[in-house]
Amino acid sequence: MPTATQNARVTSRSLASVRRTATRVANHAVIRTAGLATVAALISLAEIGAQAVAPTPGVLRLAPAIPRAGQPVQVSYDASPSLAGRKALVLRAAVFGGAGAGRDLSALTLATLTPSTAGKFKGQFVAPANATLLRMAVETESGDATDRNGDGYFDAVLAGADGRPNYDGLWWSAVWARVRATAAGGSAVVTLRARIDSVATLYPERAGGWRLRATGTASTAERDERASRVVALDQRLAKEATPNLADANELANMADEVGRGDVATKWRDRIIADSLRTDPVSRNVWYLEASRRAAPAMARGEATPLLVRAVGQWQSSAATTLNLRLTESGVRMALSALDTGKARLWYDRCGAACTLSFPATAKGAVLDFLIGRAQRIRGTRIIGSERPLGITLAEAAAVDTSVRARLVAGHAELLTAAARLKDAAAAREALKALAPDGASRSPVVEGLVFSARAHLAMVARKG
Repeated sequence: MPTATQNARVTSRSLASVRRTATRVANHAVIRTAGLATVAALISLAEIGAQAVAPTPGVLRLAPAIPRAGQPVQVSYDASPSLAGRKALVLRAAVFGGAGAGRDLSALTLATLTPSTAGKFKGQFVAPANATLLRMAVETESGDATDRNGDGYFDAVLAGADGRPNYDGLWWSAVWARVRATAAGGSAVVTLRARIDSVATLYPERAGGWRLRATGTASTAERDERASRVVALDQRLAKEATPNLADANELANMADEVGRGDVATKWRDRIIADSLRTDPVSRNVWYLEASRRAAPAMARGEATPLLVRAVGQWQSSAATTLNLRLTESGVRMALSALDTGKARLWYDRCGAACTLSFPATAKGAVLDFLIGRAQRIRGTRIIGSERPLGITLAEAAAVDTSVRARLVAGHAELLTAAARLKDAAAAREALKALAPDGASRSPVVEGLVFSARAHLAMVARKG
């Protein structure tokens, strides 16, 4: 594995150099173990030394750099200043499965790290089965301090059958890198950009990597390349009897971006036509497309038969974070039909994420139902009892308070609509105690998205 000094050199290279080297490795028909270690260093999957965001992160190394499921993994950690000198640390991870599988939002403790020499910690774990990506953070056992790599997290993509970093894990990692790259600076941008580019570099035949690679300031040559890529990917997918519908969805989105609406429509129609396929990837892409098509109709108050069909065939066993949109649709449809029993079912399926989805125009039995639900939820913790990955206890409490403030504000509005003015005034007083600066206050942590209970944190940040 590279040393910390070598890693610093890698992250300071120009992006073009990173791309060229990774491409040379990927183009070999057989990639040797040494080649895999090089790819891991270049795209920062197992050893990340981002230095642009305070507090200064440590350096996490895994051996092997790209483990297989079930393989023992040795861990070495050069402690960040905030974690140095501790008697023990824990390595925790959010486990990502395939593109159509669920992601474990609660953090799993992978290993206990004990002091070794001069600020280093050592430990080991066995790579979990059915995992494609481990998003990791190093934390104290008590949860009072954490190193989440400057909100970039430490990502380890597991090996596929051919020994390369698997596609789904690379894609998950790149999605997060794209989110963070907009706020990062310095060498961190190079590191995050390399993560994004790694998907298209190692899997040029997949649409997802090319779409993630796009930027808002693309040159004419880059736009032309993407337009040509849309044509090539369209031709490749068209030859497959059962195309990967996740790829079809990414291709449709990319086609829209380059002005090829015909290609986008073709593949979105194919997604709907293949909706009886039961594999998790296809089913979840269908759910997503059904929700996308129904959104304009629902906004106009029109019927949405495709969404009704999708909601009717919803399978909890295939649920992923993509299905959050579908469960919220189920809630809205039930409330529109004044069916509070079915609304309760969908709210329970959706969980705490629906606590903020209260229609402002509710009346009668629906209004009473929503007031009762808001009152009940106010008495529970919003983000649950399990501490999210990379988030200290204090930060988790701050997020809980921020989301709860929005819930209480909504509750006050519902009570006002029901002419329960005394109760509404009491709710507003509770809101002042929770959030003196107002319910729209953002959580104190920038990197909460994708860490755990991510939808709640995102609603609180961006609402």
